[in-house]
Amino acid sequence: MTFFKPFRRKIGVVTLVLACAFAAGWVRSCLTADFVWYPSNTSCYSIESLHGMILLTKGTPVAPSSPIQFGSENLWAPPFLKFAVNGKPLPFNPYEKLDLTWQSDWLFFSVCDGRIKNNAIAQIEMCIIPYWSIVIPLTLVSAFLLLTYPRRSNQNKIPEMI
Repeated sequence: MTFFKPFRRKIGVVTLVLACAFAAGWVRSCLTADFVWYPSNTSCYSIESLHGMILLTKGTPVAPSSPIQFGSENLWAPPFLKFAVNGKPLPFNPYEKLDLTWQSDWLFFSVCDGRIKNNAIAQIEMCIIPYWSIVIPLTLVSAFLLLTYPRRSNQNKIPEMI
């Protein structure tokens, strides 16, 4: 197997596997919201995957003695199921319960501060990363590493002076 002999090919395979894993998460996020909540003494940190995005969130305050929570919810099932005028189901919108102030919104990358509606105490800091911004670069890097050939040394010997 001389194809995997150079170290760059091994890195290419690793980046391709990562790209496939993030692509699977991207597809899954269209139908299911996955989340991990990690409360600390002062804040609650969460990573959520929904609607083709990864949401990194820091919220305060924290409920006392909250355990680490993780799980998933179907975005198309009750109680989140709503219907449009034409009868088609609408996806769950996580922003309905939040009052967000966007600080930067550049090419689908967003950073915001916010509050939970009707709650003057709880504050939220959120960073939104779209899956495509991870999948496409990883795919391009892996394609480059796997499909290009390493350059051969083309160093000519310098003739010796007599």
